[in-house]
Amino acid sequence: MPPKSKPGAIRVPKELQPFAKFLDGHGYSIAIPFDDVRQPGYIATFNEKGQEIIVDNETCLANIKRNKPGNLVLGSYNRSSKFGLGGFLKIFGNLLNIDFDFLKAKSASISFQNPIQRTEFLTEMDVEEALSGLGQGCKNRITDPSNFVILQVLQTDSLQYSFELKTKASAEGRAHLDKRIAAAKAADVKVSVDWESDTKFNLTLNTTLTVGYKTAGLKFQAMTPAAFTAAKKRMAAGAGS
Repeated sequence: MPPKSKPGAIRVPKELQPFAKFLDGHGYSIAIPFDDVRQPGYIATFNEKGQEIIVDNETCLANIKRNKPGNLVLGSYNRSSKFGLGGFLKIFGNLLNIDFDFLKAKSASISFQNPIQRTEFLTEMDVEEALSGLGQGCKNRITDPSNFVILQVLQTDSLQYSFELKTKASAEGRAHLDKRIAAAKAADVKVSVDWESDTKFNLTLNTTLTVGYKTAGLKFQAMTPAAFTAAKKRMAAGAGS
């Protein structure tokens, strides 16, 4: 009987479940949080909160030739996801170090501005065939039942965050936002802000972010999104026992 999920383990929040279902329909698992640290050939595991942790950033599988995706573009996802501020901060709370409580934001939405694209990929057979030629340390990482190999990544290069405020933005609030945007741009982050009204503004982040992936676990069997979620829960439960 599989262990029960640890209370508090990260699950797909209800606001992102429609997007997770869209990815599931194409055989991919949602990647939370959206970031740029996952690539095909990386080996990962779960921490005690059920979040993915990279344990090998392609050093073991760097020399395996990647396969070209037959169709680079997965497709467009045109539905926005709306969050209460608390739910948004739990997932995206460190966004550009902006203090959304100070801005008196009450809700946030995310939407994808461009089609989602597939990266080059590895197959389960690619990994299995490479295993015999790897060092023992790499063999241990790949065959560790707590780990999984990332076979392919889904990426977007533009994500829009829309925020609605409780009251009209104050001069101090706008100044705070401008300061954080300027700091992000100084760090070469491509971001723009657009005020729709005194109580609503959009942040558009034009950078490559991973939003989903295909994975394989022990015995190099591709993990379905459902199997991936179940494995996440098992690892979180095991870490908390």
